[in-house]
Amino acid sequence: MTKFAEGLAKIRSMTVDTNVVSDLVSLAAVYGPLLESGGQIPAHRQQHYERCVFSKLAIYIMLDFDVERVGLKAVYRELLEKPPLHMVYRTIFPSEAKITREAKNLADKYSKKFSIGSGDAAIVALCSTNGVDVLLTWNREHLLKAIALEEIERINMAAGLQTPEILTPAAFRDRLMLVNRKLSLSPHPVLPVYRVGFSPSRRAP
Repeated sequence: MTKFAEGLAKIRSMTVDTNVVSDLVSLAAVYGPLLESGGQIPAHRQQHYERCVFSKLAIYIMLDFDVERVGLKAVYRELLEKPPLHMVYRTIFPSEAKITREAKNLADKYSKKFSIGSGDAAIVALCSTNGVDVLLTWNREHLLKAIALEEIERINMAAGLQTPEILTPAAFRDRLMLVNRKLSLSPHPVLPVYRVGFSPSRRAP
């Protein structure tokens, strides 16, 4: 069980998957010039555009508030193939999760218990062993099928570890609140009036 399952709680640390960082480039290099020239987002690209905006929002929130930003070596290695994203990532996430034997063993347990890729297993294991509160990824539906989440929580509980809250950036926006200027996460979506103000329809990337 995550610490956010039972009630509103402060977010102390966060990290993101590769796809969230990659969206920043799509927003700046593809959609930015299109909108600046007076163009419109094609209907078949609207969903991806809104996804990119949500990713940018999540990154900006982490930069604007007192939240520890924890980097993951597995993500950094993937981004090495997409320069200069790896440099952007290092700037946003100055600290790095420690890769320990415990994390490696935990990832192995995940992989043996249910169908999960080694990369995803490593990311969740690193978050668990380093006490990361929130992991943002657009692979949530693939990663967190109900049975997979139950197994992750069961394995972590047996090891005395907290399970990270795994959310898409859009779901993160829906559950995010400010309490005394501190980022907090509700166990359920909250009314828009209580959320950190932002609209995915904003045209400026």
